Amino acid sequence: MKPAAEKNKMIAMVFSLVPGAAQIYLGRPKKGVGLLFIFAGICWVWIFSDSYLARLISIFLYGSVTIVPMIETYQILRYGKNTLDSDAAWYVVFLLISNGFAALPMLWQSRRFSRASKTAWTVAVPVLAFLYIAFLIRYWPDLERFLRAAVGRDG
Repeated sequence: MKPAAEKNKMIAMVFSLVPGAAQIYLGRPKKGVGLLFIFAGICWVWIFSDSYLARLISIFLYGSVTIVPMIETYQILRYGKNTLDSDAAWYVVFLLISNGFAALPMLWQSRRFSRASKTAWTVAVPVLAFLYIAFLIRYWPDLERFLRAAVGRDG
């Protein structure tokens, strides 16, 4: 495989629009596959949901998942190495909170967490997901009605 500095920069920048594709192209397949799973979930929401709220949430998730990998791809192509710490604990925790189960592979690949904290996060993510789902079950109809009224559609 070619070193990152010898890769086609235009192809890498196009791939960076799909979270994970550029990481795979640049030789970081584990991170790339993790990001692709998160992106697949976001795409699933856009394809199968007619809910304004779900689409707004997925826009936020796409932005949160895409920004750091795009910067990382640019730096690898420009400088030959990544100067951005995308393995930072804050970024992994942010992905865990915002994307849930899909971010667990990135947690276990991270060198920033001890085995005990990885286990704790692996337990905490399903609990947070349960609370999030319970919140959505309770308040989704109200939020959806509010959003539909805000954009002027009755349903």
